[in-house]
Amino acid sequence: MKATKGNIKIAEIRKRINIAVHNINGLKGNRHKLEILVDKLEEEKYDLVGIVETNISEKEGQYIISHREKIDSFWTNAEKGKNKGSGVGILVSKNWSKHIGQIRKHSSYLLEVHFFFKQLELVVFIVYIAPNSQPRRKEVQRVVMREVAQRKPNMHFIVMGDFNHVIQPSIDKSNGTNNNFKKLPLHGWMRKQNFVDTFREMYPNKKSFSWSNGKDSTRIDQIWISESLNFGLKEALIEDMTTETGSDHSLVAVELLLDHLEFKDSLAQSKKKGVKRTIFLYDKATEENWYNYKNKLQHLLEKKLNRRLWLEEYSEENSDRSLDTIDLDKE
Repeated sequence: MKATKGNIKIAEIRKRINIAVHNINGLKGNRHKLEILVDKLEEEKYDLVGIVETNISEKEGQYIISHREKIDSFWTNAEKGKNKGSGVGILVSKNWSKHIGQIRKHSSYLLEVHFFFKQLELVVFIVYIAPNSQPRRKEVQRVVMREVAQRKPNMHFIVMGDFNHVIQPSIDKSNGTNNNFKKLPLHGWMRKQNFVDTFREMYPNKKSFSWSNGKDSTRIDQIWISESLNFGLKEALIEDMTTETGSDHSLVAVELLLDHLEFKDSLAQSKKKGVKRTIFLYDKATEENWYNYKNKLQHLLEKKLNRRLWLEEYSEENSDRSLDTIDLDKE
């Protein structure tokens, strides 16, 4: 997943992005774990690295990274009075941080970062679904659903972090059983929004796990991407970090190609690039051409209609109500 960047121009940034997320199991009293992770970011040319369960304050995170010249970092405060299990952050290479237009620190469990380009917006969520707090779980899901439901046409999304839930127990758990299996509403909702679980998209039947206690293993750390980004999904991996950070969670990483996304040019720019017009020869179209066109058009219309219905159903009011009526502890 290495890529030569050097002095990147905006056009080159658009071509690919290497992202990762890691539950670091706390940084309090052990700043060296973060130093090691930053070294990895720089050596392996990651653009964005989400960090989960930091257990430190925003100021502490900024201080640890302050001497690094090639990256910026953004943090939420760990929850007061809680020794572990809260706090998220993101490390961003300088080439990408200059495109940050908005940062929203929703809570100790959710961070939202917007990257702005001329014709599109990339929105990244760093999430930690708290395993022992139903209100916090529901709030994180509610916010993500609300923000995605209100999206604009030029927005693309990445949702990554520790979800503390698997999707398919048969291949996402080492024992392969449904024992204690609870569905996460956000997972099902994202699927219906045509989001993709990147690792499972690349490896539909592969058993690989992101967390282990030595006895049981699960794939609870995930990176989800919106449909438009899926066309550029090149690689997904899970990398053991025991020797680097000592965490019982692995690093989950993805490489995305972005050159398929639409960056509109002006007419003058199009002429300069030698872009040619497309002329349709309707009088020469065969019956097969028209049949394929009809099927394609029907598919696109159904897809657009389904998306509209979902946006209406999961507006801010509906997304709040749908989660309020779900008892996550009894699923």
